[in-house]
Amino acid sequence: DNVADATVTTGLAVDRATLDNGCLQVVPGSHKLGYLGLSDEGTGELMKGLTAEEELRKVGIDPATIVPLVLEPGDLALWGLLTVHGSSPNKSQHDRAFALSSYVRADTTQRGEWAFRDGVSVPLGKTPTLCKYEKLFEEPGPMYDTTAWWK
Repeated sequence: DNVADATVTTGLAVDRATLDNGCLQVVPGSHKLGYLGLSDEGTGELMKGLTAEEELRKVGIDPATIVPLVLEPGDLALWGLLTVHGSSPNKSQHDRAFALSSYVRADTTQRGEWAFRDGVSVPLGKTPTLCKYEKLFEEPGPMYDTTAWWK
């Protein structure tokens, strides 16, 4: 299995997220197009700055389909790695704190610990059960996974 199919990212609004303060924006259904090369690993500029409408059109996305996720504190957004997403600069005087977490199936990741294995909860003991990166305690990081996640 590849990481892109096995990952979900969550964003928890700590502050109000609005268009003025650069709320997250997504293109619903864009994950079905597969990897589009718009991220830092690709040739595009989408994740390096503002979303360029021309760039979206080149990959078959109508910019009119972008949905801003206006959120209240406590609201949670979920999306996959292949979902086209990004946010604009904060042009307001208000913060836009957004707590991000990503979750991936343990058998597709480079490092972490098992929470469930074969559908059964794995109790967390004094020493976490590592799924792949056995040197975690000797070399805690930062560690960068350089595998091509989109393949």
